Amino acid sequence: MFQDGSRLIWAIPRERMEATVHWSPEDGPPQLSIADAVKLGTASLRTRYPYVKGFAVRKIGLDSFFDPRYSNAVWYYVVDCVPILSAGVERDRRLFYAVVMLDGFVIEPTKSK
Repeated sequence: MFQDGSRLIWAIPRERMEATVHWSPEDGPPQLSIADAVKLGTASLRTRYPYVKGFAVRKIGLDSFFDPRYSNAVWYYVVDCVPILSAGVERDRRLFYAVVMLDGFVIEPTKSK
């Protein structure tokens, strides 16, 4: 949460939901590797937060969203990072997240109250 009470929200656009690759854990490994998800996710974070020197991955999760209009759950990676800050930049204690669909599409968050 930000000082003004707003939060970042990740929403899967309907067109992405309909077009995404559907996968199930019973199918074997996901189409997108963990390494590729981390590369895509941290690249997105570097664009979003240019004042950050880099990001250290703290945790990687594979999660799903189920919408009853679709026969399968939509799976995605959550890449959870801590910032590596440049000298002279105030310490940032927030965690930084990137959400990466299994087709490589990175969902950018929106700020909302």
